[in-house]
Amino acid sequence: MKMQLLVLIIALLFAGVGNLAYGLPKVDKYFRLSGQARAFWNKPWVIGLIAGVAVGTAVIVRFGSINLLLLFPLLTLGTVLSVIDAGTQRLPRSMTLTFLILVVTVVILAGFITGQWVKPAYALIVAIGSFILLLPGTFVRHGIGAGDLRLVPLLVGLATCSSWHSLLLMGILSVVGSGLWALYLVTVKKASSATRFAFGPWLLAATYIALLVVPR
Repeated sequence: MKMQLLVLIIALLFAGVGNLAYGLPKVDKYFRLSGQARAFWNKPWVIGLIAGVAVGTAVIVRFGSINLLLLFPLLTLGTVLSVIDAGTQRLPRSMTLTFLILVVTVVILAGFITGQWVKPAYALIVAIGSFILLLPGTFVRHGIGAGDLRLVPLLVGLATCSSWHSLLLMGILSVVGSGLWALYLVTVKKASSATRFAFGPWLLAATYIALLVVPR
């Protein structure tokens, strides 16, 4: 119980530093640059609450599992990245670079802790492969954005480092979730084929859920 409480405190510190101390100024900056008004769902206290709930749920459900370590990048920056992308359709380069450093760190640590380097190797291969596959889409009009190109390989790498089942569930959830949202935009909001919407929040949420519910 004491160890679980210690892990919870550490995770909350990471989430606080990443999503609030580091993330909130980024939220203000990119909402201002995009001319988007701040709404209820992206208020600082809402971001903090969501991040805190995500941390608490992860520690309770996945304590003692290597998946909790793999969740740390998402717990640290996932909420604020989702908010920025949802509101501005941007994934800042500096933040995805920080996310990259966190992902590489936890994948390497997972290899040392488990003594199994096959899954980190698979994670690297799948991440590079997904980057290569998605790269042509950045040259297509209304194709994948540069931010998504940087984010997707990192998330599929995290899921792969856990298990192929995690990767499969992450893919299913992200496609279904974003597809339903696109259907809502078209049918209710009367969006056109040229309307842009954020894919990042669905990817981040799907990866979080996959690492949370698929045991390892």
